[in-house]
Amino acid sequence: MRITAVVQSSLIGVLLGCGGGQTPAPAAPTAREQQLQQERDAAIARADAAEKRMAEMETSVARATAEALKRLEGVEAGMAAAAAAPRPPTVAKRPEPNPAEIYAYPVGNGPTVGPSNALVTVVRLTEYACPYCERSRATMEGLQKKYGPQLRIVYKPYVVHPRVATAPALATCAAHRQGKWKAMDALVWKNIYEPRAFDKASDDGTECWQNDTCRNLETQARAIKLNMKKFRADMRSCKAELDTDMAQATAFGVHATPSFFINGRFMSGAQPQEMFEQLIDAELARAQDAVRTGTAASDYYQTHVIAIGSPSLQPPTP
Repeated sequence: MRITAVVQSSLIGVLLGCGGGQTPAPAAPTAREQQLQQERDAAIARADAAEKRMAEMETSVARATAEALKRLEGVEAGMAAAAAAPRPPTVAKRPEPNPAEIYAYPVGNGPTVGPSNALVTVVRLTEYACPYCERSRATMEGLQKKYGPQLRIVYKPYVVHPRVATAPALATCAAHRQGKWKAMDALVWKNIYEPRAFDKASDDGTECWQNDTCRNLETQARAIKLNMKKFRADMRSCKAELDTDMAQATAFGVHATPSFFINGRFMSGAQPQEMFEQLIDAELARAQDAVRTGTAASDYYQTHVIAIGSPSLQPPTP
């Protein structure tokens, strides 16, 4: 019995092992294991964030695609409607004078600077509301100084802005009838154009020259001591002369200001003085050759421009 007890005691010790029969505690993770766990958790978080961003991007792309398709449908619908709409009639380009041709532009009785026997005549079409016309004034003065008695400049009105430019054209015409066009022209540019002090029509549409209410222009007329009664009457009668000048310019293909005919040769716009000089020099040489062969200087414009030039703008060749 004693041996049996001893054997039993030994077996119990073998079965339980060290520790007197208690379950051993788990070992604490090492520093390396902790680091790896942190890296794993961070990688999982990054993957989750990336998946979220991808989902947001897919949603955004889908929304943008839908909006783009909607806009495209709208554009296509607009194009279809435009294609189906009736087209406006094609407006033919207005013909212009050919700079290589000579046009028989008449001088008439308009204001003139320079002698009548000048070998080169410049017909200048201008209006008092045109900034390019104002700019070309200095060019005309420069040409007068350079060419002196060889150059004649004839001033003719062409009104592009009738509401503001008609009254100044009539006022300078009226001043011309009293021999004071040049003085009136200078005052209109300085005191009417520069401050934009144009005389306007009354509320009922009556123009100032129709009822003698061109107050600003009348102030300029008094400054150069015009006969005011005649000035007012001439402004009204000058309207017919202006209409004739306008019709004449239109017949030669003019539709903008400033425009020029240099011994019948057309030039448009406020060109540099050198451009005018090139054409004037060519025409001057041609005129001098004609004078050397017997043409009187006083007859040159009539015989070599009016007599041989086109009487109006010729229709374009089909």
